[in-house]
Amino acid sequence: MTASKNLSVSRASMIMYALTEQFEKGITRLQMLTLDNKIILEKENFPISMPKHLVNKVEQYMADSKMNKNNFIGLIVSDYFESLPPAKEIEGEKHKLTLPLHKQIKDMLYQYAEEKYMNVGLLVAQSIENGKYEGVPELNESEKETVSYNIPKHIYEDALTRSAESGIPLHFYVESCLYNAFMSENKIFELENADTSR
Repeated sequence: MTASKNLSVSRASMIMYALTEQFEKGITRLQMLTLDNKIILEKENFPISMPKHLVNKVEQYMADSKMNKNNFIGLIVSDYFESLPPAKEIEGEKHKLTLPLHKQIKDMLYQYAEEKYMNVGLLVAQSIENGKYEGVPELNESEKETVSYNIPKHIYEDALTRSAESGIPLHFYVESCLYNAFMSENKIFELENADTSR
């Protein structure tokens, strides 16, 4: 709940994000047995709808660990959040960003959001927190498209400060952060079916 409030996304989005992160690391039957002995789950369930690729992964791991769906998801999501440093709730509002964005980056952003069933604003916020690309982005010539998304106000204010410090307009700064997150050598988001042509 704290993470969803801080990032201005739904609890369901945070649960699916945690699932995706855990699946990328890999899960063993021994790990599930350890978690089952370590974590006590509440009896109350939180229903969510998941995309097919996540449902398939859950069912595959459920069969391996011989657990029911609620227990399996509850344990690996709890493990993900319990392994993070304690989070403090950040009071604040959402800020709607409406900026021109290079079509190549915009397409990658929306494709990743669809593949991972994630909120676009969450990806933009994470990209800003990750920082801008140190260099000149190499992009195909194409028109920019205006996009809108909500991000936490404190992340928006941080982007404003950093863009001013770098001496570049905010939309260039955000685009540089997205380029760094999706297309640089140190990218933090990897598309499953990426077209890497530039």
